[in-house]
Amino acid sequence: ELEEKQKEFEEISKLVKEKGEFEQLEVKKQVEELKGVLDRKNSAIIFIDKNIQDNLKTVENAKNGIVVLNNKINDTKNKINEKLSQIEKIKENIEAKKVELNKILEELTGLNDSADEHIQKRVALRKELEGLKDKELNLQKEKLPLENDLSNIKTKIQQSKEILEKLSQIDIESNKDRLKVQIDELEKELGDYKIAQQNTLNDLDKTKNEMNDLAYNIRIATSKVAQMEGAKQAYEAANFGGAIDVIMNSNIKGVHAPLAKLAQVDKEYSLALEVAMGNRMRNIVVDDDYVAKNAIEILKSTNSGRVTFLPLNKLRPAPNSLKLPKDNGVIDFAINLIDFDDEYLDAFYLALGETLIVEDYQCAQKLIGKYKMVTLNGEVFDKSGAITGGSTNNKSGLKFSQTENEELEEYKNRLKQIEQKYKNAEIKKLSLEEKLDKVRSEYSSITTELSKAKIEYQSIIQNSELNLRQIDENKKILSELEPQIPILEKKLDKLEEQEFDLNEKILKLNEEIEVIETNMTESQLGELKSKTQNVENEIKTLENNVLKSQNDINDFNRDINFNVEVIKTKEIQNEENKVVIAIEYCRSSGGKTMAIGSAKTMIDSGSWQTEKQPKLKKSIKEFKSLYKVGFYYQGYKFMGEYLVDIKKPDDFCWFIYPYYKDFDNKTFIFSDIVKISPYWQRSIYDIRQNERLRNFMIETFRENKIFYSDDLTGTDFKQAIDFEIRR
Repeated sequence: ELEEKQKEFEEISKLVKEKGEFEQLEVKKQVEELKGVLDRKNSAIIFIDKNIQDNLKTVENAKNGIVVLNNKINDTKNKINEKLSQIEKIKENIEAKKVELNKILEELTGLNDSADEHIQKRVALRKELEGLKDKELNLQKEKLPLENDLSNIKTKIQQSKEILEKLSQIDIESNKDRLKVQIDELEKELGDYKIAQQNTLNDLDKTKNEMNDLAYNIRIATSKVAQMEGAKQAYEAANFGGAIDVIMNSNIKGVHAPLAKLAQVDKEYSLALEVAMGNRMRNIVVDDDYVAKNAIEILKSTNSGRVTFLPLNKLRPAPNSLKLPKDNGVIDFAINLIDFDDEYLDAFYLALGETLIVEDYQCAQKLIGKYKMVTLNGEVFDKSGAITGGSTNNKSGLKFSQTENEELEEYKNRLKQIEQKYKNAEIKKLSLEEKLDKVRSEYSSITTELSKAKIEYQSIIQNSELNLRQIDENKKILSELEPQIPILEKKLDKLEEQEFDLNEKILKLNEEIEVIETNMTESQLGELKSKTQNVENEIKTLENNVLKSQNDINDFNRDINFNVEVIKTKEIQNEENKVVIAIEYCRSSGGKTMAIGSAKTMIDSGSWQTEKQPKLKKSIKEFKSLYKVGFYYQGYKFMGEYLVDIKKPDDFCWFIYPYYKDFDNKTFIFSDIVKISPYWQRSIYDIRQNERLRNFMIETFRENKIFYSDDLTGTDFKQAIDFEIRR
């Protein structure tokens, strides 16, 4: 597979040179993707090759262990041979001592007539006693291997019965049916989660597209609002003029504002009122003539121009009431259609007087010469009879602040609405991403469960054959060994009867010897014992040494049997390690294992892909997150949280889980992608920009303190960055 990817990479690289600029971008994108795939494959192969070498070492160690055990067995056999040689020498010594004892007894015969008879009798009894003891010793030697054989047979029979009992309790068919149902349910659940994942991805793509559209509209609206605000400022600067700006920026106490800034009007009447006021909209209202005098002096000193001031203390008071004509089309006096503070009444009356606002030209014709009138379209009818009309622009070019802000406010409101829609879409996006994380996590967990169930199912099928073989083998053991028990027991019973008879005879002889010894004088008995006691004791000691050596030989035989069983176990482990090597070979090459026994199906089906990984022993809710870092290696994204146990503040660990969103700009990232950023770091243990963080990672980021959200995450994480941890 790697060779195919390499070939594909070379072909695409060749195409880059032949394509146009646009096509080159597409092809380069494919090249980068293939580079990532090749890098991940190469890193995986390096990692797996190392595992293979480690497992080969394990196999070699297992072989070495078997060699050591075989050496122990040979050493033990040599010890048995040494013990047998010792037994032969001891037996020779016993015979020599018995000869020595008989010689002593013969020498004692004839010491005196009274003791001679007793000594001869005692010597004869002692010889007979020694002969019986020899027979007893031979019986014990004959019994010992039979007893060992009987014990071993009973042990093997008991083991076989236990194995058969255990195997009889295993309901293979029931377990197969249970796992088959479980696999079907998990596959259905996996399909449901796959659909849910696809639907969530579609909704997420749709929401992202909607956010892109809204972001574009926000940029357009923001630009429009900025443009309108700029135009408004430029408009005011152009129409009010520099002189007004000088006064308004001089912070003179008592200066209010131009009339245009002191009133608000309905949009319906804005054009008529702006035309009616004309240039007087620029007139600045001040408290009194003294303030006006100071302002004029500033204009003179700065050569800024001229401004008309309206001192409130000098203005002619407005009449208390105005009589409105009742003609059709008459709306109201202009001053009544403007909203302003009462203190400015005289100023606005000065600017507008008794000007009427009428609906149209026809209405104004009836009242020409009686009133000054302005129509809603902006035609002016002077009291003198003069009529002004034409363009709808007002004469002064000025507008009331409310009128000129309405369109701007409308755009601002539209901008707020779009921004709110964007926020709602962003909340929806976060919700969908969380849902996608959950769905993917569940999908991963179910995939792991399904893989386990399939392995277990396959294992049951394989084990069922093994179980049948074990049943047959153990039944055969029982059929072969059970008939041997009564045969051995019969032999032992016969030997025990013989031993019992010998013990009776030995007891009787000892009694006879005691009777003889009671008939001897103390001096005779003392002399006899002084001559024979040491030799008799030495004979007993030698006989005990023979029994001890026999026991040692039995212990050595048990050691040999134990080591033989250990060798069998080592050979099984050796075979298991070969299976592991076969798995690693499959992972690195993508090939098949060829024939490898009962594990072949499991290996070739890829059931080994997800490995068991350490997980938190309790809910993550029982931990507090102190620090977060991101990991982005070989195309894999993970988030790592440094947790502290809430109930055990001195218990810390790292928790790793997959991360499908974009990393935050303030998150510290470890990655094999190079970026010029203080938050982007390649090496986990060599953080040059932050010594405290480097020391922290060196002290805490260790394999025995890292836990994973699921097995798949742990497997992927280790494949992606385990080289860093090992380093």
